[in-house]
Amino acid sequence: MTDLEAANSLVLETDLGAKAVAGLQAALLARRGRAIVIDARNVGHIGGGCLQLLLSAKLTWESDVQSFNLVSPSQTMIQALEFTGLDKAFSEEQGAIQ
Repeated sequence: MTDLEAANSLVLETDLGAKAVAGLQAALLARRGRAIVIDARNVGHIGGGCLQLLLSAKLTWESDVQSFNLVSPSQTMIQALEFTGLDKAFSEEQGAIQ
């Protein structure tokens, strides 16, 4: 990972329940306007609010013509995306999950 990629990366917390929404939103807003790599390997729990926020962020990055990549998703993250039908929105085909 280059220094630029590290500066634009975000490692998600283990617990992304309702209490994590505000912190995740702030972290994403701080990185807006440049490509982002979101590391989801540590996610052990993710609630609907954080899933919705990640989808909104992905759409925002696309509208800003910036790269948005979700990498190394944990099994929990993959299951949550599949259960909610968001796996297609974050599909490898679109370059979002790696």
